[in-house]
Amino acid sequence: MGLIVLAADKGAPGVTTAAVAIAAVWPRPVLLAECDQAGGDLVYRLPAEDGGMLNPARGMLSLAATARRGLRADQVWEHTQRLVGGLDVLVGLANAEQAQGLTWLWGPLGRAFASLGVPAPYADGAAHAANGVTNGMTPNGGYPVPGAGHTGNGTTPSGGFPIQGGPPVNGAGTPAIQTPVDVVADCGRLGAGSAVTDLLREASTIVLFTRATLEHVAHLRERINSLATELGGHAAPPIGVVVVADPREYRTSITEVGRIISNAELPASVLGGFALDPKGAEMLRGRWGGRLDRSLLIRSARQIAGDLAARAAGGPEGREAQGAASGSQSR
Repeated sequence: MGLIVLAADKGAPGVTTAAVAIAAVWPRPVLLAECDQAGGDLVYRLPAEDGGMLNPARGMLSLAATARRGLRADQVWEHTQRLVGGLDVLVGLANAEQAQGLTWLWGPLGRAFASLGVPAPYADGAAHAANGVTNGMTPNGGYPVPGAGHTGNGTTPSGGFPIQGGPPVNGAGTPAIQTPVDVVADCGRLGAGSAVTDLLREASTIVLFTRATLEHVAHLRERINSLATELGGHAAPPIGVVVVADPREYRTSITEVGRIISNAELPASVLGGFALDPKGAEMLRGRWGGRLDRSLLIRSARQIAGDLAARAAGGPEGREAQGAASGSQSR
């Protein structure tokens, strides 16, 4: 399991679109969490599983009320909702004013995300009635957002396993076996001394999005150095960079940003690119017809998701796989 933080600095757009697209094609069980201190957007962008509007009161705000008495990882599921297609989401705060009173939340939330799991089916193959797991059904990774296409990992459509009433137990009264879940956290724009830094400390990877313009890369360079200092230097989570680029300038943009980061000896690496694809972004919102899985947006999201999932897997094999995948994309 891993906590993958997606964020940007001043003027770098598209983090929420990227977060939804990447979570939609994530190759393992995943939860998309809106952790933007400025307020979330999913309520206004994507419909709930029943076709209606997501409930803005159920999510980060309701979780915060519970977390004041202590927060267990399994309690997170009591506050999630499901998008059409099955992707589980933790809806963010409504505005920055709400975030000002919840600065204490980010540390406990980061620790809960880093240890998140879902109950696995019992050893005898029986399904757990409380969470809708059926025998032979596998977790998220199929088609979490309609039209995003299959991830190619052999899994079936899902949407995670929302848990009501605390951790499930087996017949002996002991906690059920947990299947690890990755969390893709949309943290929006980062700033100096941000309270969300406490959440970043728990991340397995921090991903910063940028464009290949002078001003964006200048802001990126300062943010990388600030993050490395705030998060403890060598003890900081690894920082990756994704370049949001026009497909016509894709490889040139990625190469140029990589050269700047390398020459500046910044404690970060370029993971690849994310296609600047307005038509794909509209299809992701359900506002444009066509095959979303063939869009440049989803194709680039699938590459980034594979790289990040390999890194989040941890250990030498995971890091080796991530490095190989990242290298193949930049060629």
